[in-house]
Amino acid sequence: GPLYEYFKGELMHTDGSDSSIFQANMYLAEDRILCFELVSKRRENYILRYVRAAKAVTDVPDSLDELISQRRRWLNGSFFATFYALVHWYRMVRTSHSLYRRVMLTIELIYQTISMIFSWFSISNFYLAYFFLEQNLKAIYDSQKTPNPDSLNADPFHGAGYIVMEVFRELYILALVMQFVLSLGNRPQGTKAIYRFSVALFSVIMVIIVYVAMYSVVYTAVHTDYDGGVVGLLKQPKFRDIVISMAATYGLYIISSLLYFEPWHMVTSFVQYMLWLPSSINILMVYAFCNTHDVSWGTKGDTGAVAGLSHAKVGTEGGRKFAEISLPADASDALKDYETFIDELKNPKEVEVKKRDAATKREDANKTFRTMLVLSWMTSNIVLAMVISSTWFADVVTKKDSTGSTNVYLSFIF
Repeated sequence: GPLYEYFKGELMHTDGSDSSIFQANMYLAEDRILCFELVSKRRENYILRYVRAAKAVTDVPDSLDELISQRRRWLNGSFFATFYALVHWYRMVRTSHSLYRRVMLTIELIYQTISMIFSWFSISNFYLAYFFLEQNLKAIYDSQKTPNPDSLNADPFHGAGYIVMEVFRELYILALVMQFVLSLGNRPQGTKAIYRFSVALFSVIMVIIVYVAMYSVVYTAVHTDYDGGVVGLLKQPKFRDIVISMAATYGLYIISSLLYFEPWHMVTSFVQYMLWLPSSINILMVYAFCNTHDVSWGTKGDTGAVAGLSHAKVGTEGGRKFAEISLPADASDALKDYETFIDELKNPKEVEVKKRDAATKREDANKTFRTMLVLSWMTSNIVLAMVISSTWFADVVTKKDSTGSTNVYLSFIF
């Protein structure tokens, strides 16, 4: 039953557990497992209801390093729990839910599938969004060398937009590579300064993205022909991909806030959210995926390194500490140790082939899983970014559009 599945997570980290690394990560989000098991219980029609009067308190991390450690557990737990729910979607058919509810649950599963795919490719999509904004400025920059140059008013930096975007694109790639290096070899608690610098850099990049995008929205809206009505506007690529998409995205934030009668966070924290967004994608997700072998809870305060064992015995006498070690008392003791050593060299012992214990095997298997997951994730994102940003893809798109202004993948993302 649901409670049995829920409490399986209590035994995931014991020595006798035979759980896989996938299950161990999945049960980091034990609340999601409980909800899925309730709704998908065979021959039952259990549902979850939103209780507005319910209160919950979270022990909020008060530093960046603790936040990164906490989000590692939450991101990995939610990712693997969602994947588990999608793979076992067929269990909804076995429930006693009405046909209407099963159809709605199926639609939700389809939505979760699309959302998970976008989450998987979020790093490359974020980069591509930046890249395409830069390409628009590059077109204005290149046109200045032609007989009929584009208006510099279309450039948010009045002619220097491409140079600014290119400089920060290189810094963006460098910062992203740095996140993989940090995540695979360092604890956030040991590299606080570098992570703070990364957050600051990504925040500046986000400011540039929002400024360029908003400037493009205003410029496009002002220079758009509205005579063709709604249908005519939808046929104009720049208006459709920039103005409508931006209005839909940020308009949805406002509408959702009003529907919940909680619009104040749009004033108090919206700016912070936007500045933090690229760090959430490029720092938190990288650290989480690069540490899937770590299935500890990573709660607040539980981030210290394990202290090593000392070889010397430390004692106290007369209020002063001393180290107790063994030393030869005289020459005969030293000679005896030397003779024993020579005898061992003449009669070497057979080398005992040591086998890995269960804990070591599990640790090796977990790290192998981590390596394969990171390689798959990193490779798929790199391939997508390389293909979509290639001149080959641009040539194919341009051939289908005589104006050269349509970008199929950008339209798809927005």
